[in-house]
Amino acid sequence: MVRERLDGDGPLDLRQMCADYGNEYTAQLGRHEFHQMLATELTDLHHQKATLLANHADVALDFLRGQLDQLMAAVRDNRERIAGQPASADAALAAGKNAVADYQLVQGLIGRYVEIRAEHRRYAAGNRGAGGGVGAFGRPFDTVGEVARFLEVVPYWQQRRGTTPARNSTEPAIRAWFNASHAGAMQVDSYGNSSMNAVPANQWLLTVADNDPWLPDGDTIQRAYDFADQLFAPGRSYNRRTEIEMFWSHVANLAELGVTTDLPEPASA
Repeated sequence: MVRERLDGDGPLDLRQMCADYGNEYTAQLGRHEFHQMLATELTDLHHQKATLLANHADVALDFLRGQLDQLMAAVRDNRERIAGQPASADAALAAGKNAVADYQLVQGLIGRYVEIRAEHRRYAAGNRGAGGGVGAFGRPFDTVGEVARFLEVVPYWQQRRGTTPARNSTEPAIRAWFNASHAGAMQVDSYGNSSMNAVPANQWLLTVADNDPWLPDGDTIQRAYDFADQLFAPGRSYNRRTEIEMFWSHVANLAELGVTTDLPEPASA
């Protein structure tokens, strides 16, 4: 407004210009304070949401564990239907009424599993002591969060087991375990993604049901991932005693978290 007065052709009223300038300045201050207040409120809401998520995560995860147990019981009861699910809705329609009913049932079970894991991811990411959002939690959750036997069946870990120098370890039990990987038969994308991204959903549902399904909290997932990752540290061949002892130490740490494997007890145990 003041600039318009200066650029205009009419006579200047300095008193009015000063008043207009003061009003404009006050309005700008008011807008600035409003935006600052709004930003503060949004930040506070974000922190409150994060706090609520963390405080109630344990209760939510316990509830989800019960839901997962019920779902896995239904999966086991319908094993044949799940294994024989038609490849598509069109294939089910072509196969007849019973096939359509089976297809719908299986899709319902898969959909429920996806829902449970989505909530699991949200609460597990929120209750990690180390903090971090869902995005930073992606790899650990995707490769550890679904079954306690993840080292035995998740394609990501199978791939790592099948492509490590440890397959030539001088320790027989370790060498046999790494070489028992089914990596060659697995479908793994360029990022090593596993689970339902690499295996047909109905097959993965049965795999979960048969391999100690679990629903750990965020800290357990992160710690399990870190210990498992150490088994595949670059250059580790497990030919030296110190390396071999380290391997069994990591396996023991995993067992304490509830992770199960096909590894035997170490000879020194």
